[in-house]
Amino acid sequence: MPTPQWIKKLGGHAGELYVAAELSKRGIANSLLPENFSDNDILFGQKDGEVLGFIQVKSCHPDRANTFI
Repeated sequence: MPTPQWIKKLGGHAGELYVAAELSKRGIANSLLPENFSDNDILFGQKDGEVLGFIQVKSCHPDRANTFI
């Protein structure tokens, strides 16, 4: 049975929040970007603005983890 779309969206958002939390724990400033923002999910960088980058997060449902690469 296929996974409902709303469960996929929750899992994706949870993955983004997890990555953002891990960056914050390491003292890296970050921000979640709006949905469908040019294939990127998180903006990160230094406070002085000299270093900026983007992260695309991929996540999957635990029931399908064995097929996720």
